[in-house]
Amino acid sequence: MGTYDAFLRVNRQMLPHVECVIRLGAPMTSKTLNLYTADSYIYTIDGENSYREPQMQTGRIIEGRIEDVLTGLSEALNPLPTESDPDWYPFWFRQHETIMNLLRERLTEPGEASEPYLYYHLCDWLRNAGSAEVFVSNSMPVRDLDTFTQDPDDSLRFWGNRGANGIDGIVSTAMGIAVRTDRKQTILITGDLAFYHDMNGLFAAMKYRLNVLIIVVNNDGGGIFSFLPQGQLEEQEFESLFGTPHGLNFEHAALLYQAAYRRASTLGELRRGMEELLSTRGLRILEWRTPSRKQNVALHNSFWI
Repeated sequence: MGTYDAFLRVNRQMLPHVECVIRLGAPMTSKTLNLYTADSYIYTIDGENSYREPQMQTGRIIEGRIEDVLTGLSEALNPLPTESDPDWYPFWFRQHETIMNLLRERLTEPGEASEPYLYYHLCDWLRNAGSAEVFVSNSMPVRDLDTFTQDPDDSLRFWGNRGANGIDGIVSTAMGIAVRTDRKQTILITGDLAFYHDMNGLFAAMKYRLNVLIIVVNNDGGGIFSFLPQGQLEEQEFESLFGTPHGLNFEHAALLYQAAYRRASTLGELRRGMEELLSTRGLRILEWRTPSRKQNVALHNSFWI
């Protein structure tokens, strides 16, 4: 149910309490979901036999291959009488449909330039590009992907550096994926600070002639901090410590590393830039100049209120 992060933001306090959760593998990336299930009993089936429970919730960890554990659980439960609530799934599906209708209304047709627009249309735009690895940077990109991306299929394989929360090595990680992939191309979606912090990673693409498309979501600073409590600081203090605007564009970085470059500041330019760069090979950089970070917060909030 791909819109869970969105509808949990809208009316989490009014939703039914979930007594028990069966989780397969690592913790969820959604803070909203983790808050909603904070009082639930968690069964974690951990295929890597490692303790991964940062919230220290009450529960039990079951070690072993996920497939083996689920098969054993099914065999054990099969002869037992069970009852289910016929309204449980329809209830959650209605929450999902409410958000889907809102996203279709706001994001289907080009309107005001917005960061969610990229993620909402991403799978449609990539569908004709063949199989691809899609590596998504930390902070806002992975959260917006989780919230707004619709209907991915097996042609796209998504990656993220959950073990390295921050901006270190994002470009270099994408290059490593590109070296080993058997898919047609690798796509990196990253914010401007993460891209700037690891720009030297572009050298690998030039040296080894890697087939990588980089989409830089440039909101001139650290966008996620505007969503956090420090966003309430006085503007000058906030921008100095957290927003950290740089005023850069990355055209000359593309020239330095012999990359094809497109710059977009409207939704039409974004779509055309994707079409043009997906039709070529080698290192390509699409710089998506988005509205202000304040406008981005207001737009996101409009989905949850």
